[in-house]
Amino acid sequence: MSIPTQTTIINIKAVKARIWLNKEPKVIHITSRTVARTIAALASKGQHGVTALEMSSWAFRLGAYIHILKRDYGLDIVTLREEHPHGWHGRYVLHTPIEVLEIQ
Repeated sequence: MSIPTQTTIINIKAVKARIWLNKEPKVIHITSRTVARTIAALASKGQHGVTALEMSSWAFRLGAYIHILKRDYGLDIVTLREEHPHGWHGRYVLHTPIEVLEIQ
């Protein structure tokens, strides 16, 4: 399932998704608004991933939301380091297979 625009991500309140951990399917329910928006953004961007700047209209602590998804749900999310003239920033890419079942 894809999320077509940024506007729809802002309206998300909860997400129900099927993930595959160690080739075993597991259904997760994410009821935290910001964490649900984060998983929806990661799922919709695929291998392109997301940065804090791209999500800055609502994800004030994107690194914290990513940490919750990794710690509490066991998702494999990698942080790619992207250099720029003033330093670097992280791009988060979801590697865990996911199927979004329901968005509220």
